[in-house]
Amino acid sequence: MSEPRDDLEPARPLARVDLTSLIGGLCLAAVGTLLVLETEDVINLSLGYVWPALLAAAGATLLASGIRKGRR
Repeated sequence: MSEPRDDLEPARPLARVDLTSLIGGLCLAAVGTLLVLETEDVINLSLGYVWPALLAAAGATLLASGIRKGRR
């Protein structure tokens, strides 16, 4: 059996997730996915569908930002 090594560094604690960045990134990925699907003619987006999705993404990001500021 091998001896335990003392020169190994201890594991770093996990960094806290920035909720605003997470929600913003997920919304951006969702909008990008919708635009790619529309470009490939998988779905048909019109301005009537895009604006509410963009507003919902912006609202979710603002909500996450407000929740994050409330914890400080």
